[in-house]
Amino acid sequence: MDAVGPRLDSARRVFTSDAEVARALGVDPAEVARWRRGQRPAENDANRLAALDAMIQMLDGYLSPSRTRRWLTGPNANLGDGSPLTALRADEVPSVIAAVRVLRSGAHG
Repeated sequence: MDAVGPRLDSARRVFTSDAEVARALGVDPAEVARWRRGQRPAENDANRLAALDAMIQMLDGYLSPSRTRRWLTGPNANLGDGSPLTALRADEVPSVIAAVRVLRSGAHG
């Protein structure tokens, strides 16, 4: 299962259920259940999961898990007032990573 299991566990520190993780990634909850049982995600889904994990790791120690969840799901001026998760699902990962960096720098956009 390589890094899928640890990445799902990372997401579960922020989201309260695998169903919420699935919504965050824009996949059916049955997909996440299959990943938990060892099925490999499709490449695009694996990339999104890796990106979500990277965002969570970047915010770890800076925001609490509940604040990380709110940041990921809330509007963000650096993303045209869309949420970081909306941008993630649209494969705009570099924009989300930039928004994390702006947050961590203390700058406001």
